[in-house]
Amino acid sequence: MYAPHRIRRHNRCQARFIWSFVGQNIACDTLYHHPVAERIDYSRHVRKHDSRAMRVVLAALGFCFVGIGVAGLVLPILPATPFFLLAAACFARASVRFYNWLLNHRVLGPTVREWQFHRSIPYRTKLWAIALMVSTITISAVFFVTDPLVRTLLGMLGALLALWMWRIPSHKL
Repeated sequence: MYAPHRIRRHNRCQARFIWSFVGQNIACDTLYHHPVAERIDYSRHVRKHDSRAMRVVLAALGFCFVGIGVAGLVLPILPATPFFLLAAACFARASVRFYNWLLNHRVLGPTVREWQFHRSIPYRTKLWAIALMVSTITISAVFFVTDPLVRTLLGMLGALLALWMWRIPSHKL
């Protein structure tokens, strides 16, 4: 069923086999025996800024946005995707290497690529974001807000945000 047809050597001298399965090439790491996605070069999307100082500033901003986005992955009140999109925009003007790193990242890359190439949010991500938003707003309204007017406004804001997010196109990933 599987047939290794070539061995590739990477920078760290680690052998990887390319397995052929139903006409698809899947890289398999020989140390851990799990599929590894092939890296794609997105350098055609990068338009470096002319100034070296500006490229350094943009790269630093990109890493700041990646840090805030990673914090947004674990904090329910902070969105992650907009910060990863900002990081991609900064890296696209600063560095081919960092831009490729972000778009080829196993966790961060799919959402950024989906937005850049299809202008959509993955369906699973959309459902997850709406569920977290509803739970956060509900917990806030029930346990922390005492004024009925503020509770009503908070519920209306949550409903509007959920409706807005639901209207964004989505693809299955």
